[in-house]
Amino acid sequence: MAIFFVFFQILVLNTPFGKMSEHNLASGFNLEINIIKIRNDAGQIAIQVLDEQKKVVKQEFVTIANKRSVLMVKGLPKGKYAVQIFHDENKNEKMDFNFLGIPKEGYGFSNDARGFMSAPAFEKQLINLDQDRAIQIRLSYF
Repeated sequence: MAIFFVFFQILVLNTPFGKMSEHNLASGFNLEINIIKIRNDAGQIAIQVLDEQKKVVKQEFVTIANKRSVLMVKGLPKGKYAVQIFHDENKNEKMDFNFLGIPKEGYGFSNDARGFMSAPAFEKQLINLDQDRAIQIRLSYF
C-alpha cells in the first residue's frame, strides 16, 4: 500500500509548479472547476490542468470559502484535459504524507477518477473540452 502512495506522489503530485507548456490562451474555451467536499477552510487548494500529453497548461493555488473552491480557466484550446488537485491545508505548497506514505491532505481528479491501491489511470481523468464547460471534483481524505 505504501508503494501506491510513493507512486502517487511522484507521478501525480510532484509536477513542479511553474513549468507549463506553451498554449495560445488568447482564444479558446473556458473550464470552470468546482471543488467540493473540502474538509475545512484552512489553507488553499492546489490545482493543475494538464493536456493529454501530460503537460501542465495551468496551475494555481486558490482560496477556500465555506468548504468550497472554484477556479475559472479561460482560453483553453479544444482538446482533452485532466485536472489534479490537493488540499494544501498548511500552505506549504506540497502534498503531505504520514510515515506510511498515506496522504494527510485531501486530493481529487477530474471525472472524480479513483484508483484502487494506485493513482487513477490518466485516461480516466481526461475530459473533452470542445465548448465552455463546468466540472465538479470531490476531494477524498484518509
